[in-house]
Amino acid sequence: MPTVRLVTFQTWVYRHDWWQYQQANPHLIPVPLIDRSPCQDPFLDHLETAEDARPTISGLCRTWNRFETGDIFIYLARANNRVLRELGFGVAKSLRYFAVAALGVTKVHLSHRDFATTCERRPYMTAPCPTDTPPNIVTSPAMADAVAKNASVLFQDGAPLLGVNDVLGVVYRFNLRQYHRRWQTHRLQVAECRFLPRPQGWARHLTVQSARLLEPSNWANFVLADDASFNGRLFGHIVKPEKSDQLLDACFG
Repeated sequence: MPTVRLVTFQTWVYRHDWWQYQQANPHLIPVPLIDRSPCQDPFLDHLETAEDARPTISGLCRTWNRFETGDIFIYLARANNRVLRELGFGVAKSLRYFAVAALGVTKVHLSHRDFATTCERRPYMTAPCPTDTPPNIVTSPAMADAVAKNASVLFQDGAPLLGVNDVLGVVYRFNLRQYHRRWQTHRLQVAECRFLPRPQGWARHLTVQSARLLEPSNWANFVLADDASFNGRLFGHIVKPEKSDQLLDACFG
């Protein structure tokens, strides 16, 4: 039976310095509510319209490898309080999240290489551009189609790295090798998706002006868990089947 999951991912509003970097470099990162990593998984195809986009979940982020056609993934982006204050949102005691996208799986590709044969060379991101595949697809150890190092956030010893420097280059190449090992070890599949249609448009909101801001209390009664927080939940929350429509309404109208 298809599953509905509520999951989080790190975007450019997760930290204030990331937000500042994105705002200063829109030519590299045109919208803030996309994955900040070089693999950009999920890939939300932000340079295409929501209707024409071909979003994918490739498992590089969480090593997901069991997709079913009809599965739905609702992605939320945790927002930094300082960023929210600068945007004019009031103070809150709980963590807050932007509702970014709801993806419905339309086809499951058994391997990254299988999916790559269906791709055309086009702009999937701003840097590098164009590429043969989206950045979350592995076809070689070099991962030439990954997001450029100056358009992503990397970590070294728990500390984030931004911009361009010699250390960042070394860490970037290490990350690409890790993605390749993950792909080999887990034989990752690819979930090809579509954004869900909603009464007010498509369920994809990549700017802080268009995305709804939520608190855990907004979904606490809709998920199969006693705790509505995401602490330690690598694969997010499974949504109660009878509550999925209500949750989608809360997130996207």
